[in-house]
Amino acid sequence: MNIKKVIFFHYHFLRGGVSAVTSRLAKELPEGVSAAAACDPAMGFSGLEGGFGETVSVEGAGYADPDGFDEEDFSALRDAISKRLAGLCADDTLFWIHNHSIGKNPAFTAAVIEHARKGLNPVVLQIHDFAECGRWKNRAFLKRFVPRLYPVGKNIKYVTLNSRDLDILIRAGVPAASCARLPNMHSSSVSASAGGREALKRVAGVCRRSGYVFDEEAPLLACPVRTIRRKNILESFLCASALDANVVVTLPANSKPERPYERLVAEAARSGSFRGGWAPGEGSHDFLEDVMNASALAFSSSLMEGFGMLFAEAAARGKNVFSRRIPVLDDFPGMGGENIYDSLKVPLRPDESRRLKKAYGDMPAPPGVAPEKMAVIRDALSAMFCRGTGEFSFLDPPAQRDICADKDAVREAKAMNGDVFDRLEKALGNRPARTDAFSPGRIGVLFRKLLESWPHDGEEGFADDNVVLDSFLKPEYFRIMLVWPEVGNG
Repeated sequence: MNIKKVIFFHYHFLRGGVSAVTSRLAKELPEGVSAAAACDPAMGFSGLEGGFGETVSVEGAGYADPDGFDEEDFSALRDAISKRLAGLCADDTLFWIHNHSIGKNPAFTAAVIEHARKGLNPVVLQIHDFAECGRWKNRAFLKRFVPRLYPVGKNIKYVTLNSRDLDILIRAGVPAASCARLPNMHSSSVSASAGGREALKRVAGVCRRSGYVFDEEAPLLACPVRTIRRKNILESFLCASALDANVVVTLPANSKPERPYERLVAEAARSGSFRGGWAPGEGSHDFLEDVMNASALAFSSSLMEGFGMLFAEAAARGKNVFSRRIPVLDDFPGMGGENIYDSLKVPLRPDESRRLKKAYGDMPAPPGVAPEKMAVIRDALSAMFCRGTGEFSFLDPPAQRDICADKDAVREAKAMNGDVFDRLEKALGNRPARTDAFSPGRIGVLFRKLLESWPHDGEEGFADDNVVLDSFLKPEYFRIMLVWPEVGNG
């Protein structure tokens, strides 16, 4: 198949990882292949970094509000989006669709699935994150309207960012020839940490002008992530406070469900114990570069990542990384055990332990999860709160905030996790070799090979949604954090 155009679809192209990486992919297209970016104009294209010949509006393809969204709304919106997709379709035009099954808009999901199954043009469904991966409210919203999420056919390919998700799709029934892993690429303009001291002064200035306290004599932990619950932001605050370090989190939330968490984090960043900055600099590219170049290391307390752009950007700059253990780290060469921690214990009052134990014991089962499986998960979660301590990431955000604000609790947490903080302090002084494993040149070669592999053999139908669901029926995907404030609002 001779592809002449690639249209990249997403709900939005606001500033962030998807916009940045999509812009980089567009620049790696072969000569003679044009690129367009398509999203809901109500959310916008402000995060794109060039590489596109045009932008395309798809009205109604942005985030949908589950409240009041009924069958009539769904049908009308699905039909409108389907008509728009049909109008953009040509047999030499490839649709590259990001996160069709994430649960942000069931009408968009349904329209994409229907179009892909018609086989009119090649379609790539790129999975960044599964709705089944702890996004239980998203999945419930999606399943109200869309019974099956993962179509297969000769004109459909799946692309994942990590090896775990690729394995899940294959086990669910997507033919191995119809899916591939394509890691994200880092920026082509990394400056290898040049001018770190000057960058630190600029970062300090931006943070102070935004009203934050910043200590230029203390180390800086870089957290170039968006303020959403699965990023577990307050754990980075706790660790920075225990080390008397600055921490800068670069981006705010970008969706209604995350606003309560965003507000709580923003309030915590205004407390007397916090040093650094929360979402200063308006997310500009120059500010992000300064944060990375000025930092002593890149820090990740994230609970789940589709790829982990932080790790690629840090590696390209020769920056050390310290991270909570998550599955995607298996795809990053050189991430040894000395730079990974598994848990962070904190002290809990007896009443807090009882409250959290009850909240987990009462946690409702998401749609489609068998009662006996949910009972096992509830028992495992409740058992975590029996001895006056808790694992920080399993607390609800208000309890996390209170610990961060309590200097005695911070000191006690540092003492309880001596090995973690000893290794974190050691990591502050280490500078690993730079790596180009995720450079535009290397990832661009893989990307262009994917574009050449059409058509392919494959039966029409669907992969097994239940295999995907079962892959995430583990306690770590049922943290109260992920369903707060509906559950566990302490």
